[in-house]
Amino acid sequence: MADIAKVSEVAIANIAKISTVDIANVNSVDGAVATTTVSWADWDEASESGLASADTFVCLMENVSAGGNETGEGGGLTGSDLILTQVNNIPGVSGGFRQLTSGSQQRFDWTAAALNSLIKDQSEWTIVMKCKNLTNMTSSNRPIIQWRVGSTFLDITSDSVGTGKIRFLYNTSDVTSTDVVPSSGNIYFCIWRKAGAVKAGFIATRPTNESDFAASKTCESTNDAAYTTTFVNSYILGDTARWTNAFIAYIVVSKSALFG
Repeated sequence: MADIAKVSEVAIANIAKISTVDIANVNSVDGAVATTTVSWADWDEASESGLASADTFVCLMENVSAGGNETGEGGGLTGSDLILTQVNNIPGVSGGFRQLTSGSQQRFDWTAAALNSLIKDQSEWTIVMKCKNLTNMTSSNRPIIQWRVGSTFLDITSDSVGTGKIRFLYNTSDVTSTDVVPSSGNIYFCIWRKAGAVKAGFIATRPTNESDFAASKTCESTNDAAYTTTFVNSYILGDTARWTNAFIAYIVVSKSALFG
């Protein structure tokens, strides 16, 4: 009996220890599934559940079917707000990317309600979209991210004169990068609000710190106020009149500043 009691005491102690560790490392993602989360710097880009949390939405391109939508997780979103809706029969995923073409007028749409929850009135936030092989950035005003209402913007597009630079529109600000976007290889397009400043940039390797971005590939808004206007349009890699040749791997939108 003494031996049994001793074993039971050890087992109970170990269970309590494990439970404490698990509870400390687990976040509820969408109210239904609990997952262990990691930091942006430690995320391996391999699964949504690794990074997704109540504050961070993650959507990897995973649907193998042509014309299939993508469903992400996290950000406190539910239902249709988790879905990126494809337009015009985008091919299924291949090698972790889905290919969109201007000639087919393809894009992804997202719900305005999702953006209003993640971006509107937030003091800090981060948007990251991993793409590659953008071959028509020398055409003017090709959308990368186009989220707006009227003349109040949260956009990255190619510049208005077709040089291949990025044009960053935020609130009423309109600024352009010094460098052009490469037409091949991986590109991370990022927009973030941190410490009262709003910036956009592009980089070939996944950034973990704001200092990773070269100044020539970064734009800072001249109107850094929080985005307080209710979103209406929420287009990705296209709109109703212009489209971008690109491959997309994922999009992450967080209510927090992901970069150090």
